[in-house]
Amino acid sequence: MPRKNTLINIFCYGLPGVVTKPICREYDSRWEEIERIWNDQKHNKYLVLKQYNTTIENLLALCLFYRYVVGNIMGGCKLFYRLNPCSEEERPIVVGKYILDKKESNRILAVSIELENIRKRFQLDEYFFEFTETIEFLRNCIKLYNKPEYEIDDTI
Repeated sequence: MPRKNTLINIFCYGLPGVVTKPICREYDSRWEEIERIWNDQKHNKYLVLKQYNTTIENLLALCLFYRYVVGNIMGGCKLFYRLNPCSEEERPIVVGKYILDKKESNRILAVSIELENIRKRFQLDEYFFEFTETIEFLRNCIKLYNKPEYEIDDTI
């Protein structure tokens, strides 16, 4: 399991073990790989990120949580709206004890809008969260690091 005070633990709090275990396992293995990359002499260009290790940890946690949880929930929400296009009769989606109805779908939509605002506020490209190799994640972080800063609009 990840260290006690990491963001991944906060994200996974209250989720079933079936969901939490793969997220935490991938988080741990990717973090170990990041540390190996930082210690490897042939990857010097990523060493600049080491001073921001807490930020990198948090971005990694956010990426994995997005991939395992948010992306799947958003897929369910899109499916709900495809099954219920402006019709009077609502057909909820039932998976186990979970019922995805219009009310729940609207709550998910509100969360996705908030996540989109956060993504824009912190200049995270749409594809920042999509990577298969840990080195790709670090490349995304380097791109973010090299982006010129701008004034943050507090109205978002």
